[in-house]
Amino acid sequence: MVEGWNIIPLREIAEFQNGFAFSSRDYVKKSPKNKEVLRMGYIKRGGGFKEFDKAVFIPQNHKANEEKFALEHGDIVIAMTDMKDKVAILGNCARITDTGRFLLNQRVGRIRTKDKNKANQRFLYYFLNSPSHIRNLRSRANTGVQVNLTTESIIESNISLPSISEQIAISSILGVLDEKIELNQKTNETIEKIAKSLFKSWFIDFDPVKEKVKDRSTGLPKEISDLFPDLLVDSELGKIPRGWEIKKLGEIIELVYGKPLKESDRIKGSYPVFGSNGIVGFHNNYLVKGPGIIVGRKGNPGIVKWSYDDFFPIDTTFYVKPKSSIREMTFIFFALHNQKLSNLSADSAVPGLNRNIAYMSQQIIPSASLLEIFEQQIKDLFLGMKARNLQSLSLQKVKDTLLPKLISGKIRITDAEKMIDEVGI
Repeated sequence: MVEGWNIIPLREIAEFQNGFAFSSRDYVKKSPKNKEVLRMGYIKRGGGFKEFDKAVFIPQNHKANEEKFALEHGDIVIAMTDMKDKVAILGNCARITDTGRFLLNQRVGRIRTKDKNKANQRFLYYFLNSPSHIRNLRSRANTGVQVNLTTESIIESNISLPSISEQIAISSILGVLDEKIELNQKTNETIEKIAKSLFKSWFIDFDPVKEKVKDRSTGLPKEISDLFPDLLVDSELGKIPRGWEIKKLGEIIELVYGKPLKESDRIKGSYPVFGSNGIVGFHNNYLVKGPGIIVGRKGNPGIVKWSYDDFFPIDTTFYVKPKSSIREMTFIFFALHNQKLSNLSADSAVPGLNRNIAYMSQQIIPSASLLEIFEQQIKDLFLGMKARNLQSLSLQKVKDTLLPKLISGKIRITDAEKMIDEVGI
């Protein structure tokens, strides 16, 4: 132990609360008055908070809508169960940044420090996510079809605490990295929304065409505006711009099966491995040249993801292969988003996307010159998103290096600050 640091059980510095056992019958539609249920899907592998695309809500008058299940800014939530064959997030923690948004679900625990003059909440969050602490917790788990952490195993786990001033300094260093990563992510989400809005305006709402029909300015440069027709005509899909075509997805793309690649078979490398809901790891080899599009096949059917570089799609996915003169991948990417392929999944124990049904979906195709212009408009946006993603990966590596050394006292604060300066934060 580092001189001046104390080793004490978690129960001495923090309160622990188990979540409420909500029933699916309790769930209601999203509204400003209804509360969101914090489930394990909000916890990242390795620790951290992520938005969950399967959010559920309960009404304001539900019996669980009480203080002990409410989550506040700064609260730490911990995953208490996992599948035995994966153990992906067991013991990992997320930090809540909203107050009043969430109520705690069963098998997720809440950790809240008792005395902020003794234990810094953010330092505790980083300590709980450290590899050594996770290994220690998982060694105490009850095993079966599922692996579970008991309340006792969590609250009796040991925490190494330096002085409060050093806790704050350590959490500040790691926090700077997290905040920059989060800023990059939010910026990219905003840019993607802008790109989606442009696609919707041009190719779904036909805004420039409608303006020309009314003999009004499109607001676009003349060389782009001139590429849009000035008339809407009848079609089997309703009014569409004159000269544009309707094709089935099966005429435009092929959905190709990904390949099996177990986590145990992956060799550490730089190529992203895609599962049905995004990146699930990295490998030293790729299956598909990027940029490319990945579509969830099993587990999260119809979810559409983009890879900037060469990538490895596993067998729970399809990857997209253009099969016509339409080679503009950004257009295909946003077109597939708009198709809402997740609604085409088959009903089974493990939902799956039927690609033959997906192939029957119809897509409106503009002129080749307009497709080319759209690709040019989006290209710079995507290059900026790629640069921010690469920076975030670099920052995450620095954080992964610093975290275990800082919370164990193996590196001095001044040395850690130098490393932060070197990456330009």
